[in-house]
Amino acid sequence: MKNLKLSDIKIFFVVLISLVVFLQGIFLIPPLDRDESRFAASTKNMIESENYTDIRLENVPRYKKPIGIYWAQAIFTKSLGTYPYDKIWTYRIPSLLGLILSVILIYLICRKIFNHEIAILSVFFLSTSMLFISEVHQAKTDGFLFLFISICNLIILSSIKDLKNKNKKLVNIYWISMAIGVLIKGPIIIIFTILPLIVFSLISRNINLLKYIHSSLGYLIFLFLVVPWFILITIESGGSFWYESVVNDLFKKVSSGQESHGFPPGYYTILLFIFFWPGCIFLIDTFKIYFSRFKKNIIKDQQKLFLFCCFFPCFFVFELIPTKLPHYVFPSYLSLSILISISLF
Repeated sequence: MKNLKLSDIKIFFVVLISLVVFLQGIFLIPPLDRDESRFAASTKNMIESENYTDIRLENVPRYKKPIGIYWAQAIFTKSLGTYPYDKIWTYRIPSLLGLILSVILIYLICRKIFNHEIAILSVFFLSTSMLFISEVHQAKTDGFLFLFISICNLIILSSIKDLKNKNKKLVNIYWISMAIGVLIKGPIIIIFTILPLIVFSLISRNINLLKYIHSSLGYLIFLFLVVPWFILITIESGGSFWYESVVNDLFKKVSSGQESHGFPPGYYTILLFIFFWPGCIFLIDTFKIYFSRFKKNIIKDQQKLFLFCCFFPCFFVFELIPTKLPHYVFPSYLSLSILISISLF
């Protein structure tokens, strides 16, 4: 408690107020879209059947996403809900906790790396954005996944200036977070965590970041957490899980617009000015600052370069994918919030 600063007390007070505000919506707002209802109904089916391996919606297999979000929703629904488990708010708790914990971590890490002003502004731009407010109220994968993507990228951001002194505990936490992310939404987490490391390595012409996360123990932890359920669901489904999740869901979204959600490149760029309000006010000026002197402002600053790699390559990949929904690029809002905040000081 001696190391607790007044600024820390303020941010936790702000988070507490935000939690109270968000809780009202979580209790009062009905299911916002069909996916939220389907996630909740599948989790309810899991609780009632007591089969925590298979994923079914009214006895029909639902293999679009892995098991992680259903386990998380089942834990909170069984702990906080009562039979017949039909209150939507219990299924929304993983999203709420995931995003609230993300905000706290972002503040603490940014304050340590930069300063209090940049830290508070970063969480302000993120937590007041329309997309954040939307995701915190929905019982889907994205709010919960955001936490583990944030953990991975914040670990790298906080370690990037001292890569020679590898913190093995942080590296293990990195791989645990990667494993949980894969269990929540499959390989999507790789786009937001590993792709930035690859792009960073290509731009900086060194592989120090990739070396930093290299860990035999980390790989074993990752496999130990991920592989068992995928083996069980392969047996349970007779292999149909892979066809439905990889071929019918993932590959078709990549190759063509699915479920009337096909849009051309530029879709997410336009939506930034809607879903990233009020941070979007500073977008154009921020990009002018960074790109006018790219070598000085980005290339020579490893932390800014990493943040740059966490936003632009990931954002660009999703602009190229035909199937588009606003929340697909939500994890990139983290690095964008920090970049804008830095540019203002």
